[in-house]
Amino acid sequence: MFSRKLSAMQLAVFAFILASSGSFRAAYGDADTEEAFRVRTDGIASAFASNDIDYLAGVYTDNYLMTAQSLHVVTKKQLLDNQRFDEGTTFEIANWRMIRSGHTVVVLYKLTWKYSDGGSNEVQFTDVWVNEGGSWMVLSTHATMISLK
Repeated sequence: MFSRKLSAMQLAVFAFILASSGSFRAAYGDADTEEAFRVRTDGIASAFASNDIDYLAGVYTDNYLMTAQSLHVVTKKQLLDNQRFDEGTTFEIANWRMIRSGHTVVVLYKLTWKYSDGGSNEVQFTDVWVNEGGSWMVLSTHATMISLK
């Protein structure tokens, strides 16, 4: 069996080629793409905190579906009609990650929201974003309850 060790320079060149290849960037995104989707995720959390239904209506596709923590399937209309938070509710995003493949981006994150009465929820979200006509919109969400206090 033939075995050959690569020099440090050869490994560095190989790593550079891999990291700069289009397929690698398409699969895992780049810093600019990640920052853009972090801003989008923060924008959604801020819109929920301020009950900005107009903003939210423009972020979700018309055929949006969410599998909620209760395992019910929620449509865009149901989400916008029923999602209202008390003034003083705050949202914090943690463990944010992104995977990109072509015209689809999957964003995973933990969202903790704290109610003005002291209660809180921690939920793991997975959002599927699609590029429709040059605009990135959320097509689907899966939410899993981590804790409820």
